[in-house]
Amino acid sequence: MVEIELKFQVPMIHRVDVSQVFNNKNAQPIHVKTQYYDTAERKLSAAKLQLQLVLQANHWVQTLICEDAKHLGYLEHQVSLGKTDAPHVDISLHRGTPAGAILLEILGDETQTLTLQFETDIVRTLHNIEDQGSQIEVALDVGEIRTEKDHLPIYELKFELKTGSADRLFSLVADWVQHYELWLDIRCRAARGDQLRQGLKALPAIQARNPVLVKKIPAEIALREMIASCLQQILPNIAEMMTETNEAEHVHQARVGIRRLRSALRVFGHWSKQTDQIWEVTLKTLFNQLGTIRDRDALEEKLLPKLRAAGAPYVKLPVQIQPHQQEIHTFKDPSYTRLWLALIQFIQAPLDSQHEQNIDDNLTELASAEIKHMHRQLLKDAENCLDLNDMMWHRMRKRLKRLRYCVEFISSLYNKKLVRQYLSALSPVQDILGQYNDVLIAEALFKQQVQHHPQAWFALGWLAAHREQLRLESASALQQLQYAKVFW
Repeated sequence: MVEIELKFQVPMIHRVDVSQVFNNKNAQPIHVKTQYYDTAERKLSAAKLQLQLVLQANHWVQTLICEDAKHLGYLEHQVSLGKTDAPHVDISLHRGTPAGAILLEILGDETQTLTLQFETDIVRTLHNIEDQGSQIEVALDVGEIRTEKDHLPIYELKFELKTGSADRLFSLVADWVQHYELWLDIRCRAARGDQLRQGLKALPAIQARNPVLVKKIPAEIALREMIASCLQQILPNIAEMMTETNEAEHVHQARVGIRRLRSALRVFGHWSKQTDQIWEVTLKTLFNQLGTIRDRDALEEKLLPKLRAAGAPYVKLPVQIQPHQQEIHTFKDPSYTRLWLALIQFIQAPLDSQHEQNIDDNLTELASAEIKHMHRQLLKDAENCLDLNDMMWHRMRKRLKRLRYCVEFISSLYNKKLVRQYLSALSPVQDILGQYNDVLIAEALFKQQVQHHPQAWFALGWLAAHREQLRLESASALQQLQYAKVFW
C-alpha cells in the first residue's frame, strides 16, 4: 500500500504561531534519532531508497522506505528491534515484502557494505485531528540533519492520513497552508542528508522523466501519469528556489516542468472531467514569473558572449527592478501551494466506477488524434512563416514545444525508433526558434537603454542582423518538417 504524507516548510514569521498550536493541545514531544545507511557508491540514494535505524523512547526500529514517485507517496516496511545498546542493519528482515524485494534487487551481493552516512536528531510533537470520520496525524519536527563535519537545521510540518478520506486530509492541509503560508517540500531528508554529506550547496536540478503508459489503461489514468511526471520535475526544483540555494538550472527545469504540465492539461485535459480550469490560470502566472528570471539567465549564458565577441562596446542588461530574491518570494504565495495540492489530490483520487469498467478507451487512437492535429497545425504555420509577425513566430514556437512534450508523454505507446526519429526532426527547429526568441528579448532590453547608453546601438544593430539570419534559418528548418517520418 502506498502511504500519503505531505511535508511542508514553515516560514520564520509563522513558527511561533505554529508551535503555539501544539502547545495549546498539550501535545507531548518525542525525541527521535534516525540513522541513515547506504553503500559507498550511494546505491540506495540513487534508487530513492532509505534504510534507517530509528530510536524512539529507547526502542529501535529498522525502517525501509521506497519512494513511489508515480504517486508522490512511498512504500514502507518496519521491523522492531526492541531495546538494544548495539543495533545493526539486517536487510534480511525485509525479505518477503514489496519494499524488501526492491532493496535486494538494488544491493545484489553488496549486502555487507552498508555504512552510516548521516543522522537526524529531532524533537517531534504530534497532534491528532479527528475530522468527519477521518484521523489525521500532524507532526511538528524540530532539530537537525548532521554528519561528522556539518549540520542542517530542520523545522517542518508533516501531515499523514491514518484512517478515513484523503479528501479530508487535503482539505485540512489547505486550511493550514492558507493560515500559515506553508510551502510544499517533497525533498526527502535522505536526499538532503546526502547533499550535506557531499558538501553540495543545492541538490541537483531534476530533469523530466516521461511516464510509461500501457495501451490497456483508461485515458484518465494516462493523464494522471503525465501530471505526476511533471510534478516530479517541478516540485523539487521549486523547493530549491524557495530556500534560495538554487542555480540557474533549477529555474530552467522548473519552467520546463511547468510548460510540460500546461501542455498535458491543454491537449489531454479533456480526458478527465475532474480537471479544473483554474489550474492553467495559476500555472500561467507562475510560468511568466519564472520567465523573468530564466530569460536573463539564458541571455547571460548564450547570447551576450556572442555580442562581446563581436566587439559590442556596451553589453549590459538593465538593472532588475525586482531582485531575484523578491521574485522567488512571490512563489511562496499560498495559491501556488494549493495548486500543487489540488494536482496531487487529482492523481491520487480513485477512479469512479464508470472508468474502472471502461479500460477500452483505445489510448493509442486517442493519443494519435491529438498528435496528428498538432502536427498538421505546425505544417500549416510553416507554409507562410516568413510572412508572420514576431507574435505569430512566438506562437509557432510554443506550438512546437507543446507538440514535442506531448509526443514524449505518449511515446511509450509507439515504436521507440520511429518516435526518436520524429523528435530528432523537431529538435533543430526548436533550437533555432529558441535562439530567435532570445534575440527578440535582448532587443527589447537594449532598446530600454539607448537613451542613457548610446553605445547600446551597436548591440541593437548586431541583433537585428542576427535576427534576420535566424529567421531565414528557421524558415528553412520548418519547411523540412513536411518530410519528417511520422510514427502514428
